[in-house]
Amino acid sequence: MTIKSAARTILAFSITSVSLLCGAQRPFSVMPENAAKQITEYLCSREGVASVDGGWKLDAAIVSRLERDLKQISKLKSKDGMIGVRIRHPESYFRQYFGIIVAGRKLVFINAFAEEGGNPPSFWQDQLVSICDGGFGSWGVLYDPTEGTFSDLRTNGIG
Repeated sequence: MTIKSAARTILAFSITSVSLLCGAQRPFSVMPENAAKQITEYLCSREGVASVDGGWKLDAAIVSRLERDLKQISKLKSKDGMIGVRIRHPESYFRQYFGIIVAGRKLVFINAFAEEGGNPPSFWQDQLVSICDGGFGSWGVLYDPTEGTFSDLRTNGIG
């Protein structure tokens, strides 16, 4: 293991540990590169990302920047599900980070959800969590790590 890769591993562990220990944030999971195609499917109450060409491995620097920029999501209005809704505290949701490639661009798809009782499904760190209905309790958004911006916020519908 190189010093650079060791530093990235320590940073990723530190970010996760802080998320778990700090009451203000819910944990997140960086999904495996081969999980990218999971989000092309319909996410029960909202559309996934239709044209995913492949996946890429998110490194600790990208995740750190994404976490730092997370509050920007609260400025967006949902385009699907509960149209016009804002996510006031995106850090309070469980979040799955998927490195995806769309039309040659490396993006991050964030699949976020709130769980009653505070416990996510046992498989949430390895597989896509798709929740039906629930309104803004489940949402997705795209992050462009090159620009540091979020777009295409979509919440679930109510059923």
